[in-house]
Amino acid sequence: VFAYQDFRRQIHDYQRDHHVSGIVWRTCQFMELAVQVPEIHGQLIPIDADKQTLMAAKATILDFWYKSTKDMLLWLTGNTLKQIAVTDVQRLASKAEWAELDVGQSELYLSLCWGTPQECHYQWSWPDSWCERVIAAKSTPTLTKV
Repeated sequence: VFAYQDFRRQIHDYQRDHHVSGIVWRTCQFMELAVQVPEIHGQLIPIDADKQTLMAAKATILDFWYKSTKDMLLWLTGNTLKQIAVTDVQRLASKAEWAELDVGQSELYLSLCWGTPQECHYQWSWPDSWCERVIAAKSTPTLTKV
């Protein structure tokens, strides 16, 4: 365990020292549409420039989201699942610094995030960092913990 932690720390130090991005690009495909999205690799850390990359991709991700979810129901996750409208997503998106996207077989998952990319997925980081999560589905979503 300690050897792994030491190795991981060395990798992260190397990233910082040599300005090596923690971002990987992947293709999200939903129905007939596809989009390239940046995300922080689970084993790497974001460097300062990575947040700018995430922010720069927000408009492209939202455009893909709106095109892909036209005839779908939208759900805001949280303590309870709440059905919302496109205008609610637009309001949440206007407050977010960047957007993240995940694709299921018949559902699309949008995270609207702010704060620190490395911390935004942890409950303890709220309100400084967080992601509001929206699910688009034909009916009630099958996966609500995203």
